Amino acid sequence: MAAIFRRLLVAQWILGIVVSLASLINNSPVPAQGIRGGRLPPKKLAAKSRSELAVKADELFWQTFHNGEYQNIQRALNILTAAYLQTPG
Repeated sequence: MAAIFRRLLVAQWILGIVVSLASLINNSPVPAQGIRGGRLPPKKLAAKSRSELAVKADELFWQTFHNGEYQNIQRALNILTAAYLQTPG
């Protein structure tokens, strides 16, 4: 009987903590949508053209990938990154 009583007390205690946390979250100064207040980030526009480096980097990446040369994938990713940083549009 005492074990059941202890379990009920523990369950009630846990429920009290959960309810308290829920009320704290509900009264939080940060809105439920997050800090940006539900606004979405601006859309990124697609580039109208691609640089020669970007085209070559893309070809190298897919060639490396399709040939199963996974040990060289980091090199291809570095070149892709360099192409993006050169022309981020």
